[in-house]
Formats: sequence, structure tokens, C-alpha cells
Amino acid sequence: MTVPNLLDLDISQVILIVGTGAVKPLIEISIEQYESLLKYASDTSPLYSRLKNAVKTESNTIAMLCDVDGAERLRKVAKHFCPDAVPHIEKAIRRAQVPT
Repeated sequence: MTVPNLLDLDISQVILIVGTGAVKPLIEISIEQYESLLKYASDTSPLYSRLKNAVKTESNTIAMLCDVDGAERLRKVAKHFCPDAVPHIEKAIRRAQVPT
């Protein structure tokens, strides 16, 4: 099995498959959305850790990989504090649920 170099792919093309065969959502949001979510996250929460481990892309967005449950929790928080991010999170969840 040949694994593509992830640096050669556009962030929207990257789908990582973990050992169990489950696909994890790759969430891509704007820097403004990221900062809004980070502002409301307690520094002891899993959400804060997930946000702090996100990466800035070449297209000047923020990308984070998480499991579906984590993405759902992020979606719930975004509904209250950053509604503009919700469609991006839901899109990532849908993509992860498409059978390969």
C-alpha cells in the first residue's frame, strides 16, 4: 500500500484512516472561528487541548483531526459560541461517515 505524502495534498483532500479502519473528521475552520472557540474553552478542557493541537494551513485556515465524538462535542460548543463554524464541522463529520 502506497501512502501519499500529505504535504503534497490540499487539506480538503486529506483523509486519515486509523488502525481500526475508522475515518476521523478533519475539521478546517477560519482563524477567526478558531480564536472565537479558543476564547471560550477552559484551559483544562479536552476542547482546549484539541484546539491547541490544531495546525495552521498554507491557505491560512486552522485544521484539526479528531474522532467523531470529539467533533460532535466541538459542534455543540460551536453552536453556542461560534455558529459560523458549525457548517464546517458538520461537513467534516459527514465526510468521515462516508463509506470507503
